[in-house]
Amino acid sequence: MQSSNRRKSSSAVDKQQVPQNNDQSGEGQAQEENQFPRHRLAHKNGGIVLIDEGNVIPQAFKELLSKIGKKILKGEFSDLLKTPAPAYMHYPRTYLQGSAKDLSLAPLYFKKAAEATDPIERLKWVVATYIGGHHINVSQMQCRAPLNPILGETVQRVLLTGERYYAEQTSHHPPITSFMLEDPNNLYTFTGYFEMKAWPTGLSSLNGSRTGNQQIKFHDGGQITIKDPIAEISGLTYGDRIHNYIGRGYYIDTVNNIEAEVVYNPKDESEGFFSRFWGSKKSQLTDIIQVRICKVYSDGAKQRLATGFGSWLSHLEFDGQIVWKLDDKYDEWLIPSVDIEDSEQLLPSDSHNRPDLQPLIDRAFEVAEKNKVMMEELQRHDKKLRLASKAFRDKKAKQ
Repeated sequence: MQSSNRRKSSSAVDKQQVPQNNDQSGEGQAQEENQFPRHRLAHKNGGIVLIDEGNVIPQAFKELLSKIGKKILKGEFSDLLKTPAPAYMHYPRTYLQGSAKDLSLAPLYFKKAAEATDPIERLKWVVATYIGGHHINVSQMQCRAPLNPILGETVQRVLLTGERYYAEQTSHHPPITSFMLEDPNNLYTFTGYFEMKAWPTGLSSLNGSRTGNQQIKFHDGGQITIKDPIAEISGLTYGDRIHNYIGRGYYIDTVNNIEAEVVYNPKDESEGFFSRFWGSKKSQLTDIIQVRICKVYSDGAKQRLATGFGSWLSHLEFDGQIVWKLDDKYDEWLIPSVDIEDSEQLLPSDSHNRPDLQPLIDRAFEVAEKNKVMMEELQRHDKKLRLASKAFRDKKAKQ
């Protein structure tokens, strides 16, 4: 989705320009061969090209690996997200703000899902919400990592059509985000929590995932739970820097006992689809996906009900039915009392008010680093107070 197709938020972060792609993408060739144009940052072999302005990421990644190595020697390392990164490595957006961006298509597609009477059609729209949202954060942030929210940090967002999104960082270690998306007409409620995890997979790559509980409850009693795939970033220190997805994602209708399994870079049944759109390519693009919607029986047996194909960088279709295309329009989330007059006041704890956010936007990295460290120290102090308070209450309870 190109920025010209979206209602823009007045947030300064959203106004930042995404770098233009270089010749790695093979954009012209892809558009000639594919009736569904691919993302302008799509790599010629698959995935999104990550453009590193200033080539600072290799040095930052080496610094991280050095810190990780020291923690491993001390037996302290278990998760990359617990290792602080220098401010210049961050994009001026927190994981909380990013979680709203991931759901940019939800207000439109979850509504379609809620209005669907066929559970298979409902699953298609929910899957399309996630597949269509995969590229949004990464194409804007590129090589920069989002900021880790501090404990108690919040996000409030709203649309002109009435949808509201809330998120809060409810745990520091492990880093857990709780969230809720509300439809103004009570067609659905999307709630849950997830823990962000990241780990190095080599000297030049890392993987990341969200684990937790994500559940959509519909007005008619329907429920769908969601499990995310693994994000893969390669070429951090050498080679082309590529963001891709691997493994599988699951969308489970617990009421009707059907599930949609999304297979990333499938190797078995995708040849027919692949040759249809990219027949002249010698090898399969690594961002291809296959969706298998199945009835799941009590003995574990599965019956295929529908099959979808596409790419998270172009489109998604089921038997000729196009449910998402890259150029589908969506509205940007707005910040209440900042972007729009609203009865709901923005909390002081909102990510929008972080003292390191504006310096990052202004590329004043020394100031951003100072403010980020200040927030991290405050968070550690708050944690000590909470632990001391809990210990005191536990002691009193035993008396």
